[in-house]
Amino acid sequence: MEGVLQIHDSVLLTTGIGVVRYVGKIEGKKGQWLGLELTDGCVGDSDGTWQGRQYFKCQQNKGMFLLAKEIVRKLSPEELITKIIHLTEALSRARSQRHNTMRTMMTDSDRQDLQDSCLERLQKVNQCIENHPQPWEIREISSLMPSNQELNVGFLRSDDD
Repeated sequence: MEGVLQIHDSVLLTTGIGVVRYVGKIEGKKGQWLGLELTDGCVGDSDGTWQGRQYFKCQQNKGMFLLAKEIVRKLSPEELITKIIHLTEALSRARSQRHNTMRTMMTDSDRQDLQDSCLERLQKVNQCIENHPQPWEIREISSLMPSNQELNVGFLRSDDD
């Protein structure tokens, strides 16, 4: 592997990505060791402790110790930014697909029931606002709520529904 690894460097492993949290000797072991905090859903076998001695801190099973030769390569900041962008785009696509799936799974009747339930709850909020004994205490909330008439127009309902 090229270059010297330092604390906070990100490295590629065969199983994912890790962040260097310790560089040095480990009691009872030969060679220069790295303590890594694992990311990307990787599972380790440590919390930064080796045989009772704490070399760095991380969550349980999110750390591991290994020799530098076991690192595939050091990751550049540009690679990390690219990975973040790709993950963000993938997450956005997944959320959009889930939202579209949920919408297409709803029947017209389900949609109408949901709309009626929302309208009813909003009207109950308006009723609570109107009946509040000290309306000045909730003026911020009441200024944000549409009136029942606005709700009915927004939900395309008549006042007698």
